[in-house]
Amino acid sequence: MGFYQDISDPGYSEPGGGWKWISGEPITFIGWVGLEPNNQGQEDYGVFEHNGEWNDWGPGASAGYDDIFGIIETPEPATLLLFALGGLLLRKRKV
Repeated sequence: MGFYQDISDPGYSEPGGGWKWISGEPITFIGWVGLEPNNQGQEDYGVFEHNGEWNDWGPGASAGYDDIFGIIETPEPATLLLFALGGLLLRKRKV
């Protein structure tokens, strides 16, 4: 999901300090489930639970989940088409 705990951040503390979006965007929403993040093991990455709530997870996390899901954002085909057409129009104008 692109949410991670930066151990070099001045605000880093376990379990709740130093969390950041990989994009650098400001944190405007937190969706932790229950008492998460709880750092059971070395858990420095945010993951989605099956219900959409967040959990902290990592190589030292306790067993109990078979799958970890993430989200990748990609442009929809219509957006790509609009970019391509816009580029062609700009190119045609310059000639």
